[in-house]
Amino acid sequence: LLVDMLTLSRAEAGKLEFNPQPLDIPEFCDRLIDEVKGNLNTAPFIKLHIEGSDNVALLDEKLLRAILINLLLNAAKYSPEESEIGLRVECSVGKTVFKVSDRGIGIPAADQQYLYDSFHRGENVGTLPGTGLGLAVVKKCLERHGGNIQVQSEVGVGTTFRVTIPWTTTEVTL
Repeated sequence: LLVDMLTLSRAEAGKLEFNPQPLDIPEFCDRLIDEVKGNLNTAPFIKLHIEGSDNVALLDEKLLRAILINLLLNAAKYSPEESEIGLRVECSVGKTVFKVSDRGIGIPAADQQYLYDSFHRGENVGTLPGTGLGLAVVKKCLERHGGNIQVQSEVGVGTTFRVTIPWTTTEVTL
């Protein structure tokens, strides 16, 4: 909660650091999956699939970590314990696309327009814990990267978030 609040505060103040460096995508994803599993009581099965030959990208590791940790933890939180979570990465010249998919509770259509608003939670989350800050953090970190996010979701079927991050050598202005 504290890390999310600090990230949002820095972003709102225009002080969210952006430091792109060469990043080995497969190695980063392996570490990230281990971290997600270590943060949960029950370790979900996360299926990693990486496509493309450009596996080293110019990205901000700290911001990318915040983006994917939030998406993967949400996928685990809102999915049945035994279900599979997918992390698909498409590496190509000039951009990297990350897709996080689950077979969880899904997001009602009425809530989808508010997904990236701070403190908003879907009407169907019930008593599952959460603050409603994770996707707001994802959005702010993506804005620093000059990236975008798309969601496809159906209640009772699952959700897929598609994050596209262009490679950059200069700071992205907001």
